[in-house]
Amino acid sequence: RRALLTAAATLALSAAWPLPVRANGWPLQSGFAGLDEQHLWIRQTGRAEATHTRIRLDDGQPDPNGVADLSWLFRDWRDGDAHHWIDVRLFDLLATVQTFTTLVHGRPTELVLNSGYRTARRNATIEGAAVNSQHIHGRAADITVTGVPNSDVRQVAEAARAQGIGRYAGFTHLDVGRPGRRWRG
Repeated sequence: RRALLTAAATLALSAAWPLPVRANGWPLQSGFAGLDEQHLWIRQTGRAEATHTRIRLDDGQPDPNGVADLSWLFRDWRDGDAHHWIDVRLFDLLATVQTFTTLVHGRPTELVLNSGYRTARRNATIEGAAVNSQHIHGRAADITVTGVPNSDVRQVAEAARAQGIGRYAGFTHLDVGRPGRRWRG
């Protein structure tokens, strides 16, 4: 059943991405209130903060309040709460991943943010981090999805056409930078 749902999700994503609102005017629905491609439910591990907010208005435009709330949640709390405006396309990608993992697993799936925006100074202290990491530009997130194997998260991210996908043992890196980048950490 799960493989069939994953295949259906892949087909649906391939036909519809990157439009945040479908041709019929409705975003993809997960069957759970507030979990769709217009909303994002995410928890930051470092400060134990969470938000469940709208990222897109009904007309498909970014919701300025939701984007501001999420940009603050994605701040570099390890470097004095430094913050940066996060690319709304990253939130679209994450909302799509969340919607499809919710559909496939038949229950609401919470995203957990391990790392969002990073200052260049802090990024330089991380072993193996790219000098021009998408994290320092506000275009990347290292995530897990509660109760969902990282292999499933990566599979859904591939179907969602994530630009960059990094495979790590404890999390998945997703970004909206230059397309076609794949690696294992």
